[in-house]
Amino acid sequence: MFIRMEQKKEKTEEEKKLNELLKKISKQYARPDILLVKNAVSFIRRRLASREFRLIKKAYAFSKKKHGTQKRFSGEPYFTHLISTALILSEYNVDAKTISAALLHDVLEDTDVTKEELEKEFGAEIVSLVSALTKAGSEHKNRYAYMKKLLSSACADERVLLIKLADKLHNLRTIEFMHKRKRRAICKQALDFYAPLAELAGLQKMAYEMQDICFSQLWPKEYEALKEKLEKLYNEKEEEVNAAIEILRKKLIRKPFATFVLKKEKKNLYHYFKKINEGKTLEELYDFVSLVIVANSKDACYLALKIVHENFYPMPRKFKDFIAVPSGNYKALRTSVIGPKGKPIKVYIRTKETDEFKEWGISKMLGSKKVSIFASRFSELAKLPQAEFEKAIKSEHFGREITVFDENGKAVFLPQGSSVLDFAFRFKPESAPKLIAAKVHGKFVSLSYELKPADRVELFYAEEKQADKNWLNLAKRHETKQLIAKILQGQHQ
Repeated sequence: MFIRMEQKKEKTEEEKKLNELLKKISKQYARPDILLVKNAVSFIRRRLASREFRLIKKAYAFSKKKHGTQKRFSGEPYFTHLISTALILSEYNVDAKTISAALLHDVLEDTDVTKEELEKEFGAEIVSLVSALTKAGSEHKNRYAYMKKLLSSACADERVLLIKLADKLHNLRTIEFMHKRKRRAICKQALDFYAPLAELAGLQKMAYEMQDICFSQLWPKEYEALKEKLEKLYNEKEEEVNAAIEILRKKLIRKPFATFVLKKEKKNLYHYFKKINEGKTLEELYDFVSLVIVANSKDACYLALKIVHENFYPMPRKFKDFIAVPSGNYKALRTSVIGPKGKPIKVYIRTKETDEFKEWGISKMLGSKKVSIFASRFSELAKLPQAEFEKAIKSEHFGREITVFDENGKAVFLPQGSSVLDFAFRFKPESAPKLIAAKVHGKFVSLSYELKPADRVELFYAEEKQADKNWLNLAKRHETKQLIAKILQGQHQ
């Protein structure tokens, strides 16, 4: 065990002034979430320089003054929402400009502040973030137009998405003050769009909380009944997993060149509500608490798997290797074993990098090249025509990806729900117009066949064949349809 010791530093004048500011906030607003601001800023203090504190303080003062006497549905000053949004973001280790933009995110929409005034005070970068979060006149009526704008903006700067999700999460946390009809509409939108978007961005904790709040509002009786049932199941499964951890810890600690962290993981209530609606029963499920092993390398992951299977009987047909065959961002080994008390346990084994992504999502990648992967997904969704965009959002596949392979084992990443024809145009767009047939796992399938994770696809081409007009109905992706339409137009010229 390594324990980091930090020397106590003398507070600077800047930090003393900041503490005074926090005391004023705590006195002015007695709500628990506002009192937590002190902890949030303490968290930020360890990561930001004094000049960055000055920016946050300036944004706080400016926004508080402009929002003035505005109130929320609860009767609280509107500014409590902005502080809480910044507080949520502070948990994700974002920079001072992001926190400042969160404090300012409604000034263009709900006050008389202009872009020019805001830019003069805070610069072009913060104005860009705030503008991306501001609804134009028509976007108040057309929510899908605003969603498309949000995704387009997130392509250029992922911080836009982080701020919006934090904003939405706090609104959901305080939704009980709204009229029932409005609550239901907001929760339906959050469940269809914002929670899946949080999952797509790797913000699982945020997605889980959104889903459970929406579940409690949309199906309150089912929520309470399931919550009561699961409490007992959580406790029983936790005992089983704790016993397995004690056995494995002794085995894993002795391995050279490999380090492991063992922990537990729970899924949210909404996950089980969906499973029940799919026809499952709680008696069939056993992943109420799962065992997670975090390893320092991919090789160490496979070593951990070997040790797990040596100590606990592996259940047939329950092993999945998402390290060799990733499913979108998901890269882990998954298995189920019979635990020390004779009951099944689900086990996840993943690298530290994958575990950090699961914990922090894109917030961990800001400023790196890795985040561009997400920008490309946001871009693809944002480019969809209005009707297809609405359909995509309502789809159960929203934002999800699968990995499929060509006949030589080359991996190709596609949105879930893609057809063989979509694969052909993603894999070899120059040859795709000559496509005549395809096999999946050695069997001929139609070009409209919906691909599944780890499918192995073999394509067959003719020498002279041209694209078929009917392909527009067989393709699922908008990008594929655009390519086909362009080819058909060229063939008729």
